[in-house]
Amino acid sequence: MKLLYKKEDIEPVNSFYVKRVKEPVLDINWHFHEEYEIIYIIKGSGVRLVGDNISNFQSGELVLVGPNMPHLWRTTKDISSVDRIIIKFGESPNGIDLFDLPEFSNIQALLKNSNTGISFQPDVIQKVHDHFLEIADAAGPQKWIHLLQILTILSNNMDYERLSSPYLSVSTQNMGEVRLSTVISYISENFDKEIPLDEIADIASMTVQSFCRYFKKRTNKTFIQFLNEYRIGKACVLLIENKIPIGQIWSELGFNSSTNFNRVFKRLYGCTPLDFRKKYFKGEENVILAHLE
Repeated sequence: MKLLYKKEDIEPVNSFYVKRVKEPVLDINWHFHEEYEIIYIIKGSGVRLVGDNISNFQSGELVLVGPNMPHLWRTTKDISSVDRIIIKFGESPNGIDLFDLPEFSNIQALLKNSNTGISFQPDVIQKVHDHFLEIADAAGPQKWIHLLQILTILSNNMDYERLSSPYLSVSTQNMGEVRLSTVISYISENFDKEIPLDEIADIASMTVQSFCRYFKKRTNKTFIQFLNEYRIGKACVLLIENKIPIGQIWSELGFNSSTNFNRVFKRLYGCTPLDFRKKYFKGEENVILAHLE
C-alpha cells in the first residue's frame, strides 16, 4: 500500500465538490490532499484508516478529514454496494476567506480540529442526513446553503471523536516558520537515527534550554515526545505495509531497544505493534483490491 498525493476533484465551474457514489469499492491507496473532506456512509461497511487510526466503518458513519491527513476507506467482497456522499472543499474557496468571517467562528474551530480526522455521533448525523441527500442533487446557491447548514450543525455539536493521534497535527502557520520547518525537515530525514538534544538545538541555532522552550511552545510537545510520536507514526505505516518483521521495525526507526519501542507504542495507541497489525489484517483476504476511479 502506497501513500499518494491526490489532486483536487473540484472543477473550474464549481467552488467545491459534491458527489453521491454507489460502488462496492472505495480506495486502495492511503492518500492525502489539500481539501477538507466529508464522507457520509449511507449504506455499506468495511475498513477505515485515518492517520494512524484503524477502525471498521458501517452504515450511518460521518467523518470529516482535514487537509493533508492520510486516509483510506476499503470494502469487503460480501458488500455489494457502498452508498456514500463525498464533499470536498478548500479553506478559501475560489480565493475567498469565507470561514474567517466572525459569524463562522464555530465552523473555524471544527475545521481546526479536523486535522486529526473526526467522527460524529448518531444523534448529530441524524440532524444533517436530509441536508446530505439534498446537497447531492442541488445546484447553484442551494449547494452552498446546504454545505453551510451541514457545517453549522456539526460545529454546534462538539461531542465527536478525534480519530488520529496528533503526530501529524503541526499547524500550517508553525510549519511556515523557517526555524521550525528546518527542525521538522531534519527530523523527517533523520528520525531513524539517534538525535541528541544538543544536535537538534544546533540545527535550530539555539541553546538546548532555549530550543526546548521554543519547541514546546509551538508544538505543545517536548522534542522527545514529538520524535517518538513521529517514529511511531512511521511504525504504523510499516505495520500496515507488512513488508518488515515486527522484530526489525524498532531498529529501522531509531529506537534503542524493542522494549522501548513496544512501551512507547502501547502508551500512545493502547495496544502492541502485533495487535495493531492483526487488527488491520483481520479479514484482509476479503478486501477488494481495485481502484476507484
